Amino acid sequence: MKRSVRKPVMFAALLLFGAITYYSCDEEDLNMNPKVAVPSLNALPEGNMLSYMNGNVNLDILPGAVANPVRLSVNECHSGANCDFVLKTISIEPIMSFNAPVNVSLKYNGELANTEESFDGCSLIIYSWEKQDSFYNGGPCKTCCCYLDEDKATINFRIIQTGVYAVRIKPSGISDY
Repeated sequence: MKRSVRKPVMFAALLLFGAITYYSCDEEDLNMNPKVAVPSLNALPEGNMLSYMNGNVNLDILPGAVANPVRLSVNECHSGANCDFVLKTISIEPIMSFNAPVNVSLKYNGELANTEESFDGCSLIIYSWEKQDSFYNGGPCKTCCCYLDEDKATINFRIIQTGVYAVRIKPSGISDY
């Protein structure tokens, strides 16, 4: 007799426990409507990753880099006779400064490559001009260091403003900064 009473009581207890568990969950707890990240064309104040030129140029916008959403664009800046750059020269627009550094990543084994020559083991340097007309007219430029990630085949550097960026093998005799 004890066995015949235990089974229905256990079944009822499990059924009651299951019902309480089910009805105590909200829709958010069950995650019935997950939020899907939508690619953005804007740099966002909370930070985001932007990709351009078929994934050959990526901008990692760090939180706080922009105060409001900003539509950025990246284009090839044709350098004409000045072909001694390792990669195609890029222009990041509109002209603006960032409130925090932005990480730039350039693929060097794809569409951006200017030559077939390998520069593994070479020191690279980034040349930057604030405006395209300064680049085209041979105006003064700034330089900064970069990091070569051979595993990802990328050249990485940080910027604090938009402009024109070119990668060159560092001439001998120039010290590291």
